[in-house]
Amino acid sequence: MERAYQSTSTGSRHNTPDTVPPPRPHERRDSKEGDELVKQLLEFIEGLKKGKRELEARIKELEAELAEYASKRTVQLKELHEARNHRETQRIELDSWRTRYSELKVQLSKAENDLLRARDLKSEISREFMNLKRTHENTEFRLKKAEERIQESIQEQKNAEMRHEETAEEARKARDELSDARSELQAQKAENARLEKSNDALAQKMWTAKEKFQETLKELNAQVEAMEKLKRAAERQRDEAIQKSTQLEQENLKLENQMHKLGLEVKQLEKSDGRLRIQIDECEAKLKAAEESKLVLMKSCETAEKDRTEAMSMYARLEHSHETILAENRRLRAEIDDWKRSDSQRLTSIEEFNSKLVVLGDEKESLEAKNAKLREMVGTLKTSIAQIDRELEKKTEDNRIIQRSKDMIAVELNQARVELQRALSDYEGLQRSMAESERGQEADNRRLREKLDSLTAELQTVRMEHQDELRQMHHKTTDLEVRHFEQLQKFSSENKENVHRAAYDFDRISELERRLVEMKTENAKLEDIAQKSIEKCEELKERASIAEQMNSKMAHNEAEARLKVTHLEREIEKLQNSQTDESSVSQVRFSDTISTMPVVHEEEEEPEEDYDDEEEDDGETIAESEADHQRETAAPIGFRYTNNMYQVKTSSYEMKKEPLDYVGVPLLRGDRLSSSTSQLEEHKPTPTKTLSKVKSSMSTSVLGTMRHDIPHRFKSSIAWKHGMCAVCVQAIPSFRYYYKCQECGMCIHRRCAVEALHTCSLPQGCEDFYLDNTLRDSPKEIDNKVVVKNGCVLMATNPDGPWSKYWVSMNGDKLSFYDSEALATFDGNCRMTISMTDDKWRIHSGTPAVRNVSKELAIEIQTKSGFLYLAVSTPRTRQLWVRALQRATNRRLFVKRRSSTVPVRNTPFLTMNYPENLSIHSTLLVEEFFLIAAQEGLYAVRNTQIQTSALMRIPGFCDVYHMEILPELDRLLIIHGPIRELLLVELGFIGHLLAGQTPRFACYPVENITNCHLMVTSKNSNRRLVYAATTDTIFVLRVNSGGGLSTLTEIKTQEPCVCLLPTATGFAFGADDFHIITIDSKFSKRAVRVDNCPSDYPIAALSISEDEILLVYYNYGVFVDLEGRRSRRDNVEWSRVPLQLVYTEPFLYVVHFESLEVLEVAPYNRGINSETLKKDRDMYKCKNAHFTGLGTKPNDVIFAIEGSDRVELHAFNAGQPILKT
Repeated sequence: MERAYQSTSTGSRHNTPDTVPPPRPHERRDSKEGDELVKQLLEFIEGLKKGKRELEARIKELEAELAEYASKRTVQLKELHEARNHRETQRIELDSWRTRYSELKVQLSKAENDLLRARDLKSEISREFMNLKRTHENTEFRLKKAEERIQESIQEQKNAEMRHEETAEEARKARDELSDARSELQAQKAENARLEKSNDALAQKMWTAKEKFQETLKELNAQVEAMEKLKRAAERQRDEAIQKSTQLEQENLKLENQMHKLGLEVKQLEKSDGRLRIQIDECEAKLKAAEESKLVLMKSCETAEKDRTEAMSMYARLEHSHETILAENRRLRAEIDDWKRSDSQRLTSIEEFNSKLVVLGDEKESLEAKNAKLREMVGTLKTSIAQIDRELEKKTEDNRIIQRSKDMIAVELNQARVELQRALSDYEGLQRSMAESERGQEADNRRLREKLDSLTAELQTVRMEHQDELRQMHHKTTDLEVRHFEQLQKFSSENKENVHRAAYDFDRISELERRLVEMKTENAKLEDIAQKSIEKCEELKERASIAEQMNSKMAHNEAEARLKVTHLEREIEKLQNSQTDESSVSQVRFSDTISTMPVVHEEEEEPEEDYDDEEEDDGETIAESEADHQRETAAPIGFRYTNNMYQVKTSSYEMKKEPLDYVGVPLLRGDRLSSSTSQLEEHKPTPTKTLSKVKSSMSTSVLGTMRHDIPHRFKSSIAWKHGMCAVCVQAIPSFRYYYKCQECGMCIHRRCAVEALHTCSLPQGCEDFYLDNTLRDSPKEIDNKVVVKNGCVLMATNPDGPWSKYWVSMNGDKLSFYDSEALATFDGNCRMTISMTDDKWRIHSGTPAVRNVSKELAIEIQTKSGFLYLAVSTPRTRQLWVRALQRATNRRLFVKRRSSTVPVRNTPFLTMNYPENLSIHSTLLVEEFFLIAAQEGLYAVRNTQIQTSALMRIPGFCDVYHMEILPELDRLLIIHGPIRELLLVELGFIGHLLAGQTPRFACYPVENITNCHLMVTSKNSNRRLVYAATTDTIFVLRVNSGGGLSTLTEIKTQEPCVCLLPTATGFAFGADDFHIITIDSKFSKRAVRVDNCPSDYPIAALSISEDEILLVYYNYGVFVDLEGRRSRRDNVEWSRVPLQLVYTEPFLYVVHFESLEVLEVAPYNRGINSETLKKDRDMYKCKNAHFTGLGTKPNDVIFAIEGSDRVELHAFNAGQPILKT
């Protein structure tokens, strides 16, 4: 066949295409073979057509995929266009906000200029006012002088006339007196001789007195030198404090440097986050490259189509030439095989690329998850750094406060040069405050260091995790690159012919990846710019809101300044009018005296009368009789014991009836605390004018305008003694944090600091007078009954509302609610009435937040039918209403009291007058001496001669807060010094006191415990434990073999511990809540949760029996067993907020701010159904009383009552039962 093919081919070369030779026999055979070949070629062409159709279907699929990718691209382009448009709009909005910010800045500068002008105007007006005031005073002084000169001239004229009349009479008498004078001359000579002798004796005495005076002068000089030494020591300590402050500032700088380092580390983390984002973008670029490879494959398919068309043209040429058809047939077969192989390779490469795309997608999702985790960690780090910044700001604020305290110390040292007698006490106070501030700063520094250490540890762990993740990602990427490289090498070895084409495709893919990365980076930049612009817009919005608030405040201040200007102009007019007025100004004088002695109630019931309390004053403590509670204007002077009863003498207010020709502010009486007398007189009331009528008559005059805007300088500390908040008129329990003004000494709750008025250094009487006359209505008389308080309030029976508006009027008997003031004035119909003498109502302390009403404006009254909520307009109005309700509570308690079958005896056994009055904290009976722990030091007095013997000061102690005796160690455990250090003191000084020698003793610090405020000892002598509480820790101490105390364990508390109670199985304490600690093999702590007991502040815990405890809360009490389970069904409802409680079986002494209540606990005889308290109670009026210790007799309870110039110790004791007929 090959030979035949060759012959035919050679024959075809020699013949022309136009002529066809005649067939021969061998040529017929060849034509048959050609026909077969043609048939085969036609079959092959049919196969090619079929392959063409398949390729066309594949091309259509690829075109569909291309259209899909094109649509995705158009969507992405559209999103990119929208992002660019959004960026442009954000830029435009940013420009608008910038312009708005510049406008607000200009407005703010204008407002500041207006404020400066207003201040200048205010200062000019104040200067003019002072000048006018001085001129007014000068004119008044000149007028008074002129009147005095006129009166003197008139008197001189009268005297001259009288002298003229007397001269004639004197001339007649002179003759008679001349003879008498001669006789008296002799007597005078004798008298002169006697006077000369007496003069000599007086000169001798004067000489001796002069010598004594020189000796005392030397002693005073020595004392002055000693005080100068003390002053120099104080200056040295002040310099040391300044050095310590500089050290603290350096430490603050170190902390700031550490914060800067933390910020740099956070920035590095953000950079690493950016690198991760770049790697994610690279992965996305690889995905795009795979899509581009698909496009390349589509182009290769197009080239295959072109080749197919070329093959069809060659098939047409094959029809003309047989030989060319056979050659082209071989070539086409080879090319088809090549295209089949290349198509199969492309399909395998497409599948590989798809698998790679899936793997890259999974890796992308894992990287995005890790990136989100890193973002969360960075966010937490940023929040922690922000917290540290806030704490640093607090620290800087504390440093500023310390600097201000240093300035105050310098001022006090300058004052100490003038007042040498007060230098020592001021120095000790400064030392205490500096030690407390240093301890607070050290604690804050330790806490900040711990936080910084924890943050650095977290940063290191995050960095390590981040590095591990980066390392893992690097390994994965290297592995992927190695696998890709190996696959490429394998592919190139298998397809050497397509190596150049693959290289070209790879270059194109890299170029497309680069372009895609650029697009991604540009999109990321656009997103960052958009996010920053959004943040800037939000910031500008906040600034705009702040600027608007400042503008509103400036407008309000401008309005206030204008009002001040108008008020000052009115005052100037008044001064000008009063300057021309020739009438003199009369004054209203009040005189009253108040005793400090507590008086036991009378046994007989007295008729109910009006009762009114005096204005509360934190600096004074007043104890008065029941008769004073029942008479609004009476004040006791003394008392005497007659027939087992106390009787009281009172003095009433006396007003001098003078004509009131006075324009201005009426004078308010000033309360003063006088010493009570020891003589006792009977009560003789005199008819007086009630205080409310006096105030109503005073309100008719024109009130002046008060301008006083000096803010208080509050300092946080722990209350050693209970007090009264000057804002909310509620009690401040002992051992609680409170604010005290460093200038005027005003005490308030920490939550009430925002509502405190700027009245620092203003006298209390003046403040109350102006506020009362500006914030409340004057009392009125309805049906000849004095209205104690009235006004418009909102009332609701539910904290959520609804609220109704009423006019409320309160007199001595009831609280009435009217729809209008007119109905109250003309005795109309009232909507509701609460009886003030009913036992089933009380003021509920700790009022919860009510809807749409601030807590500082709400009053909660608990009645027998439920709760009643009142809302007033201002905090000051709330104070007035609360005071009026408290007075009604006191009156109700004294009127409704029921005498007990067991009398409580009250014995005053120690009185200390000024300047020997002490600030007593604790008392203790040791052998024959009665020890007194006071702010001034430690004192002792003989037990058998308390009334007559003088106090003996034990040297070496400055501030003693509490005492406990340890019989096992024969030592005294005390809380001592300005740092409240826990010390053990040997009791050897008692023997020295008995021998009349100077006490000598040794002190040992206990475990270096400082800042201690509470300490008790257990009663178990076999295993004596001591419990000491600081502001955040309770130390459990035991007696060791060395004769000292060692720490057994420490218990941390969230709030300062307010009470400690040892029990048979451990102890109980109250801080944020009550907790019971069981001491066995280990210490187990559990909080007390009692059913039907709402959350409240703990006050005290008392041991009623070996198995029962009374837990005292702010508003109620509950009896529980040693496990914290309820032992009696009912709660104890207090009549007033208890501040201190003492239990001596079966009597419970409850100390209120201005009274002492004695209750009797019912016996535990019916299990859970046992009663809580008996209905009998005794009441005593004694303001600011506090428990100091037990007395010399069994069940003696000692209370200290302190006044401004007098301190008294009283012993209360329950006697034997008496029979009532």
